Amino acid sequence: MASCDELAGRLSPEDAARLQDQLRFHAELHLSGYMGLTELCEAYFLFRQKEYPLAFVRASRGMRAYERGLETFAKSEHGKWKHFYRADWLTIIKCTIYNS
Repeated sequence: MASCDELAGRLSPEDAARLQDQLRFHAELHLSGYMGLTELCEAYFLFRQKEYPLAFVRASRGMRAYERGLETFAKSEHGKWKHFYRADWLTIIKCTIYNS
């Protein structure tokens, strides 16, 4: 993501926002979902092995990954898109965090 930050620094504010909203947004959202699911799966396997402290740590990491997805939404909510992602039925990320 560092090279993406470099590129954004060379763009006009409008183009930098477009880069975030239309390109980087999707990469960040999919990465956070992948990381969240991976950590929650690992937490489940550790739980089944009665490794409860490690399972708790991995589940916490998973929830933080999903929270980064919510932060990605918030970064792209501006102008006419303010509060657009408040409708959690689009992604159910909030529900996933709540039920994890």
